[in-house]
Amino acid sequence: LGLEAFVRGATREEIDGFPDFVASLDPPPSIVILDNRLDHPTMGTPFILGTELIPRLRALGYRGKIVMKTANDSSADIACFKAAGADDAIAKGMPINSLGRELARVIGDTGGGDVIDRALLADYSV
Repeated sequence: LGLEAFVRGATREEIDGFPDFVASLDPPPSIVILDNRLDHPTMGTPFILGTELIPRLRALGYRGKIVMKTANDSSADIACFKAAGADDAIAKGMPINSLGRELARVIGDTGGGDVIDRALLADYSV
């Protein structure tokens, strides 16, 4: 996969501004990966759910895939993510060599081609 990754989310302002950041990119990313719990030890405020950003991303015109990164991967949790507008979910802690294959699966790439040109990750922990 040809992959350019941007990581955002070190501060509450970056997390709140993430949908606007995505909307400002031309071309837009193929996939946006959202950690479901976007909090940070230094924020001192209630955490933001990644699912809260999905409606804002869509309202700003993002039409690519949205994938949740989560430790909560029960079928009920995944159903909640999809009900919120996510296309799929991936497990936290996935080895990097598995990540490309998993993202290709999410977007339906069976040939292993360079279909993912850009991925964005909203995550405080990286």
